[in-house]
Amino acid sequence: MNKLEPIVKDDHLRERWEKRAADEGSSKSSVLFRGLPKTLNEHVNDFQEYILLKYCLPRIKPSASILDLGCGYGRITKFVKQYDKSLNITGLDFSNHFCALYNKETSCRAVCADLNNTPFQNQSFDCIIAFTSLMYIPTNDRDKVMKNIASLLKPGGIGFFLDSGQEYIKLVSLIIPSRNKQSTGGNGFTTKEYDKLGCTNGLEIIHRGGMTFFSLSMPFLLLIKNFEIILTPFLKLVGWLDKIFYSSRFLSIHQWMVVKKTDVNN
Repeated sequence: MNKLEPIVKDDHLRERWEKRAADEGSSKSSVLFRGLPKTLNEHVNDFQEYILLKYCLPRIKPSASILDLGCGYGRITKFVKQYDKSLNITGLDFSNHFCALYNKETSCRAVCADLNNTPFQNQSFDCIIAFTSLMYIPTNDRDKVMKNIASLLKPGGIGFFLDSGQEYIKLVSLIIPSRNKQSTGGNGFTTKEYDKLGCTNGLEIIHRGGMTFFSLSMPFLLLIKNFEIILTPFLKLVGWLDKIFYSSRFLSIHQWMVVKKTDVNN
């Protein structure tokens, strides 16, 4: 495992993630939603794997080089390795605990650094995957960091990004003000901000979407969380609707985009 001392402007953010990694280890709750019932977190995980498999991975050639930004313990890397064992995957996270777990869980190389301090050369990767990582970049640094990320992609390279929707975060904070206190941070993006980020620095958006039906159903899902006979078929229904209407991002808890690097000068 290679280590590079992270440069994190918010030391408290790093401390919170280090504690979370130490407390929850290689469990989905350590990188998904704290306090959300396991069944609902599993649904979120399954949907994320589906869209990655449907809209991103088929565009990646065998033996391609992939960077898993904000890799955590390796949840996404393990799924990608199952898809194609020939892929060369490197993880990056600013938590030392997560980097150690990633190395153990995936047998891939882990680099402990943050997005402002990556040790990679320009055009090092055929694909970059970042689940809920961009949302932790300070608002004033987003353009700069995204430029750095785009520079790591080879011409024709693919990026897959997924982050929280700011419109949904604001709605939840209005309904449940205490929810902010349970968070490990992150500001999320409005749909306009996300689109702008994906269309700069030589990048072009190929696909974009969200999980609106699951998000808007959250109050009802929490109400029926202990009634599996109702919960299971209802989750199947909202999952089916989110797959059919995948491009909908209205008040979505998460939004995602697949981008392609088209400008060889960036």
